[in-house]
Amino acid sequence: MKYSTILGLFVITATQAASFGQSVVVPAADEFADANDQNRAPWSPAVFESISRYQDARGASDLTAMIGSEICSVAFRHDFGLFPGDEPSFDYTDVTITLSTGIGLVDNLSLNLDDNVGADATVVYSGPFSMPALEGDLDPNPFDLRVEFTTNFLYCGNDLLTEIRITGPTPPVFYLDSASTFGDTVSRALLYNGAPVVDTVGAVARIEYRGQASLEESRLGTPANPNALLPGVTSGPVLGATWDPVVDHTTFFPGAVSDVLVANPDGLQINVPSAIGTFLCNPPPGPGLIFLSPPGAPFTVAIPGDCGLVGHRACTQGASIDALGTARLTNALDITIGSF
Repeated sequence: MKYSTILGLFVITATQAASFGQSVVVPAADEFADANDQNRAPWSPAVFESISRYQDARGASDLTAMIGSEICSVAFRHDFGLFPGDEPSFDYTDVTITLSTGIGLVDNLSLNLDDNVGADATVVYSGPFSMPALEGDLDPNPFDLRVEFTTNFLYCGNDLLTEIRITGPTPPVFYLDSASTFGDTVSRALLYNGAPVVDTVGAVARIEYRGQASLEESRLGTPANPNALLPGVTSGPVLGATWDPVVDHTTFFPGAVSDVLVANPDGLQINVPSAIGTFLCNPPPGPGLIFLSPPGAPFTVAIPGDCGLVGHRACTQGASIDALGTARLTNALDITIGSF
């Protein structure tokens, strides 16, 4: 079979990959010790205070590990420094949490709180919330005030804005651990007794997310092709990275003069025996998904930085050609695009 014939015979399919629970603390510098400030808003205003809207901005520099992942919860901890002591449990009547993203929010929030909200705003929790008892005598305290979202938020980068609105009775006054340094990775905006306020204070928060692991799984077909297409040398198929699988010619087609990798964003895995091996993938939709390399050199496959690709599973297959135009097929690599 000639070189031009085999270029059109390969595929990608989409399914969800396994996810893994991970977390980051913002500000990262305050993860292991009580921070330098404290904050009642919005969970525990005094009886003479009204905090109808509250926004925390958290800097993108502390959130890079989450890119391409779904945020599934946020947690806060009781302050230890000036206001130690445990806090009893409390049932909130109504809590609404909205997440969005924007550029340059930290220490630059607007007094018009609507202007701070990004176009990707998503209500991640709305309804009653039962706060457990909060440990208050440790340095630092655990992140006991944890809200697990009912709708996850896909984080694709930039500063993260958390807006919290609480209505109904509030508990006795208690303080959350907070940071207040201009130039750190938190700041806030709020409506305090109806008037907008912005400052550098921000609650220390643990943000939990589910990242998608990248996967590369070999499939030989029936009859079996040589297991010559190997996983990425330096990286798997990770969002925004360069995937570099390679054809190993130690025992496979040592006279090859060119290697080919072909993929397709749509289609089904197949198993079609032929004189040159078993075709394991359907044809690609166009030449942009055909990759060439010298024999034994890694392919260079740029994985787009599109968050929507995370968790998609794909089938790719390799082939090699000699100087006479004779081709041989390799195994397929069923890949999953991941955030790590």
